[in-house]
Amino acid sequence: MAYINIEGDDMRFKKYILFIVCIAIGIFLGNFMLSEYKRGSNTNETFNQLKSVTYFEQGIYNSKEEMEENTTSISYYIYSENNGKYYVYVGMTGESDNIEKLTNYFNLKGYSVNTKTYDVYNAAFFRGSSTI
Repeated sequence: MAYINIEGDDMRFKKYILFIVCIAIGIFLGNFMLSEYKRGSNTNETFNQLKSVTYFEQGIYNSKEEMEENTTSISYYIYSENNGKYYVYVGMTGESDNIEKLTNYFNLKGYSVNTKTYDVYNAAFFRGSSTI
């Protein structure tokens, strides 16, 4: 006579039911998310939004050595090299209310700064200063 493990067969059945329920919930949630995205309800584009960013340029130098000599008193800065010129930036802001405040702050610190405003896409901004 063959022994039938009713509890073991029952357990296997519960695992299959659980697996099917999980797949059904995943399909439902995925379908819901995609339908909301396609409908466009309250979705904001993260990249491809044009934004004005103002850079505070401290100076333009002909060589990296000249730039390093003239920025020894500056604690934090970024620079970009374009056509053999080195552009040094001591700050940037995306808020127009901060432009005058930051210009005054840098002037008080002893840096003469020029402001340059560029329209950049977020994706280009994260890749680096390739729009400058």
